[in-house]
Amino acid sequence: MPDGEDTVTSRFPTAPHDRPLGVEHDPGLPDGIPAVSLDAFLAAVAQALDLAEGRRKGHALRVCYMACAVARQMALARAQASTVFFAALLHDIGVPRASERLCDVPRLSEHELFAALPLHNPDLLAAQAGGAYGRTVTDALHDHTFEGASAAASLGLPPQVAEAVLYHHERHDGGGFPMGLAGGAIPLAARIVAAADYAEALVAAEPNPLLARRYLEASLREQAGRAFHPEVVDALVSVARRDEFWLVFHDQGLLYLTPEFSELEGRPLGTPALLRVAGAFADIADAKNAYKRGHSRRVARCAAMLATRLGCGAARAQAVEMAALLHDIGMLKVPGRVTAKPEILSLQEMSLLREHPTEGAQILRDIPGWEPLAAWVAAHHERYDGRGYPEGLAGEEVPLEARILAVADIYEALTADRPHRPALTPVEAVRAMGVMVGAEIDPLVFSAFESAIVNLDDLTDDLTPAH
Repeated sequence: MPDGEDTVTSRFPTAPHDRPLGVEHDPGLPDGIPAVSLDAFLAAVAQALDLAEGRRKGHALRVCYMACAVARQMALARAQASTVFFAALLHDIGVPRASERLCDVPRLSEHELFAALPLHNPDLLAAQAGGAYGRTVTDALHDHTFEGASAAASLGLPPQVAEAVLYHHERHDGGGFPMGLAGGAIPLAARIVAAADYAEALVAAEPNPLLARRYLEASLREQAGRAFHPEVVDALVSVARRDEFWLVFHDQGLLYLTPEFSELEGRPLGTPALLRVAGAFADIADAKNAYKRGHSRRVARCAAMLATRLGCGAARAQAVEMAALLHDIGMLKVPGRVTAKPEILSLQEMSLLREHPTEGAQILRDIPGWEPLAAWVAAHHERYDGRGYPEGLAGEEVPLEARILAVADIYEALTADRPHRPALTPVEAVRAMGVMVGAEIDPLVFSAFESAIVNLDDLTDDLTPAH
């Protein structure tokens, strides 16, 4: 589904001579994808970007909260305030793609690099990498702004948002990146996001929030006319002096408690639009590793087809497709050098890798009504024999939708190149999966999958990545 418009159920119908394998409908699970606005969806999934930077979840939300408060203090028009909202929320959306450059840098991971911004000089961070790696680090820093602008555009946001994301590391004195813009040449939204990003990082770096608040004004004043526009600094200082500003600052739901969010929140998106946005975000998450590009879209196509063949209605199959698109969103927490490692992972690396279903589920639970989808994502690495993770569920303790995700995920992984092995052919992959039936894989779901492979001539071509 390259453009996210058409659904899998129309592309992979049940073969007319096959009856769907019957599955009882569970009234406790959604028939379709609960409606949600673009603002609310992005407010939830933006927390995955914090994981990609090695930060605690909430950084993007707090930057957005600060930036929106500044926009209000400066009495910006609604359209400008909307640009500030989205640009602040997604200011580091380019980090996953840019992180790929850092896999071979021995002394600096993407977590150490991007979490250090914006409090540290980029040139010093590049020097820290040492030798020839310094240029790689500089390129990664610049890339994350360009990739971020491209990603914002792929989500269908206005061009002003992409522009603000691109320039949010420019400095008032012209010493920033990627273009070295100065003063009024920097878009206002980018200037606001830059100051809010710095202020949030400063507060997060100080264990005592009272001390952080005390030092914040002096630090901002010191940077006025240098890193930040004086008018933006004045507005941020005015906001930060108010006690009520800090009352919800560390609340994970702080955007829902502010007038900025309620004023900007739009109408709920329909299912096709939600799938399109989720597909774009899946591409952003998969871009962290060259081996994973397109992975989530292929898993989603396969999973939705399987849901249909197992007797799920079209709306429920779309819910499975949505969960599949976002099933690996928690992988953003795993450093790229771990996922790209050709050798056997260490126990520590394996433990970190196994956190991704739980991390992804926690993010989806922040979307109202998406608790069932979160449960499917949480369980997509459980095994039929109970030896999976994170809970060790077995058999029908694992939701059917999670068992579907597991089969689709395994097939896609086997037919794609990986750092430690080349891709299997579709025939080899199906043969390998047959050995897993009753252990890793649910026999019922595999039967539906095997039938689809036999009866749908175009299925293997559509679900197999190009090599």
